[in-house]
This record gives sequence, structure tokens and C-alpha cells, in this order.
Amino acid sequence: LLTVHCRTRAEAYQDEVDWTRIARAVAAVSIPVCGNGGVTTHADLRRMRDETGCAFVMVGRGALADPWIFSGTRVSRGEAARFLLDYADAMRARARFPAGGILARLKQLFRYWNAGSLFAEHERRDWLRQGDTAGLLARLERYAREEPCAAPLDPHQPAASAANSP
Repeated sequence: LLTVHCRTRAEAYQDEVDWTRIARAVAAVSIPVCGNGGVTTHADLRRMRDETGCAFVMVGRGALADPWIFSGTRVSRGEAARFLLDYADAMRARARFPAGGILARLKQLFRYWNAGSLFAEHERRDWLRQGDTAGLLARLERYAREEPCAAPLDPHQPAASAANSP
């Protein structure tokens, strides 16, 4: 397996990527290639494979922004908040994170997070400035009580099928 990152060190985390680099690697080797870079939606997973011929796709920031990117499921704000609360609970229980560490990890996710319309883009700074772990978790708890309504991004394809697609 060969993994090809679409961006050079100099290009860093810019939005534009050159997937032809992956396609050239696929054409040059006889082993499976995993492409990485510029995948921000469920549709990008298929598009990268179709356009480059790579066998696998690695997702970084796109998965931080939306952990459901692989299934194509659109989640509610309540479901997104519940996910983050469960993550906080896991950090506390399994990794024994202190409250400040939990707050810092959640804020790392909030830099990219877009799942469930948890907050509008203009509200992101407010969430990132939250200095109180208990206050942030209480805010998430209020949202988590909202009625969930998960639906696949593609209304013609159930989420289970999307998750199993090649």
C-alpha cells in the first residue's frame, strides 16, 4: 500500500489540492494506492476514487468536521451534540483527562466541526472562546436533548448502503 498526500509541505493545508498527483502514482505502481487530501464530503470519497483510480481514501480534517462523512448520514444538532458529549465522557472515563484537557480537545474539533449544524459559522468563535468546561458541556447537553432526525445525504441511497459502497 502506498499513501499519497496531495499537498506538499509548502502547500500545507490550503483548500485546493492536486489529485493528479494521486493518479500519477496509481499509474506508476502495481500496488494499491491510498489517496489523501481535499476530502470534505461523502461525495468526495467516491469522486477521488473515480478521478484518480486509487483503491482507498484517507480522510483527515473532513472526518474531524463530520464524523459521519463515511456513511453519508446527515445528523441533527442533537445527535452531533450527543456524539461530542459521549466523546467527553470517554476521555474522562478511559483516558482520565482532566476537565481542561477535555475542553481543549473539544475546541480542537470545533475548529473544523460542521456536523449537525451545531453552530453557525459566525458562532464558531464564541464556542472556541468558551473557557469553562462545565459550561460548554451544559450547552452541548441542551442541544443533545433535541429530537434526532438522521437522514442519508442521498435520499435515494440508505446510509447503510452508502457505508458499504466501494
